[in-house]
Amino acid sequence: MTPAPAPLLDALELNETEIAGLFGETLREVERESGRLLSFFAGDRSHVALKAKEVEVLRPHGHILRTGGGLVADESALTSTVWMSGVFNSMLIQGHVSINRFLSTTHGYLSLFRSHGQRLFIDIGDGWRLLDAPSAFEMAPEACRCFYKHDAGLFRIESRALTARH
Repeated sequence: MTPAPAPLLDALELNETEIAGLFGETLREVERESGRLLSFFAGDRSHVALKAKEVEVLRPHGHILRTGGGLVADESALTSTVWMSGVFNSMLIQGHVSINRFLSTTHGYLSLFRSHGQRLFIDIGDGWRLLDAPSAFEMAPEACRCFYKHDAGLFRIESRALTARH
């Protein structure tokens, strides 16, 4: 018997009250299209892209995280790419990009191969679901946070790189 792949978790869109509860009342550089909220800046250093924007753009949202606070990477630095499409770490490396790779790289923007990078599954009572695009994707210099709203509630997954040390 061939195992069936897990279906994707369909993250629901956040309403404006939920967005204010997660990111505060003061949003800057708010991007809307046809009255629909797509993205904004929040707090001192965060940019948030909502699922509605990820669906509309050709190039997916992603963020590079690196340990340490130096302007130039060194051999003890860990670097990872986080993609809004449910890839919580991709091409995790130490030092130079051509050596010391710990995780596979995401190939292409279409998510045709869901086995590359670090992916997560969740069981919220109806069987395992593969996490895909979240309701909101928050990018800050030291972390990415993915918020998944679903029928049973809301949860957050965070990928973080310490900037004080490696």
